[in-house]
Amino acid sequence: MGLIDTIIMAMEELGGKGTLRQIYSEVNQIERTPYPSIRRTIYQHSSECDIYENKYSDIFYAPRGKGKGFWAIRRGAPMKFSYNPGDKLYRKHLHEKYGGSNQGGICPTRSGYIFLFSDPKIGSEFGYRDGWKDDCYMYFGQGQEGDMDFRGNNGALRSHQSDGRRVHLFMGSKGEIIYENQFELDEADPFELSDSLDKNGDERVAIIFRLKPVRLEDSNLPISDLEPKERSSIEILEPENFYTKESSLDYSVQSKSIRKESELVEEYRSYINENNKGDFKRLKITSSGEVGALYTDGWIEEEETLIEAKSSCSRHNIRLGIGQLMDYRYQLTLQGKNVAKEYLLLPTVPRSNLRDLIFHIGIGIIYKKTKGEFVTLDPPA
Repeated sequence: MGLIDTIIMAMEELGGKGTLRQIYSEVNQIERTPYPSIRRTIYQHSSECDIYENKYSDIFYAPRGKGKGFWAIRRGAPMKFSYNPGDKLYRKHLHEKYGGSNQGGICPTRSGYIFLFSDPKIGSEFGYRDGWKDDCYMYFGQGQEGDMDFRGNNGALRSHQSDGRRVHLFMGSKGEIIYENQFELDEADPFELSDSLDKNGDERVAIIFRLKPVRLEDSNLPISDLEPKERSSIEILEPENFYTKESSLDYSVQSKSIRKESELVEEYRSYINENNKGDFKRLKITSSGEVGALYTDGWIEEEETLIEAKSSCSRHNIRLGIGQLMDYRYQLTLQGKNVAKEYLLLPTVPRSNLRDLIFHIGIGIIYKKTKGEFVTLDPPA
């Protein structure tokens, strides 16, 4: 019996996993074997070990992470992965050999692998912005609509180390693909949550996995355009063009409501300037660790007044505007900037029930009375 078979037999007696000391003791119940030989053999047969070049079958994995001295038998995986970085192949042939769905970006297989497919051209249509950031490949989770969560394939990728699944990344999503490398989640920081757009252009929370290559190889994959801010900041901007209202996200098509808000803000800005009611600006708010920035619709520095515009007086818009003002105020307060007044800028006066709601929260109302004329309603003292 070879040493590798002895180690597997010993680990089976331990329930398929154990510490190096436990494995050593169990192996020596079968055959007298030095500790270094057992350790070296396990290391040589694990793609998670960086000490030896991976020329052997990938049999063992570290379910508690690297450096913990705890090993387990990898279940159901083929003894050898057939591709090298840079190899070109057809996706259907990959799945014929190893299993897994031939659709989707994250594909667990019964053979013990998780295959990932990254196609920047197609992915951008669904709000995926994969790319390298430093030594990690930022890979968007699965989910085309709404907030992403860890059910299904996202959960399988998150737990791939504890489940003993090896992750292989391919460039492309259909037809001919290129094998990139074997990856694993960054143990210290496995994923990030970030605002993004879904395939309908609606805002949602996206899961972005941080993948580290098991071995360094040349890559043809793009550099990430996701750059979290290193520090928080507040910048006062000139409201030069509200017809291209900025946000923390990139919009390819501007909605009617955005255009209406922009027109309302521009009209109010002209009213403010013509009547010498203050210097109308806007604020750009960045927070450390966040990818994007927040842009207020209006800010009057002299009066420390924050303004958020809405395209209609519907309950949905009023509630959305209230939440935005509260978020802006909170972010500004964190950075030591005082906000004395807050106003919703609206196209008409809202109905009494909503007006009372706005006042109850301590927010004022600015509404358009006629063209070029606005009325300000302050909340009761």
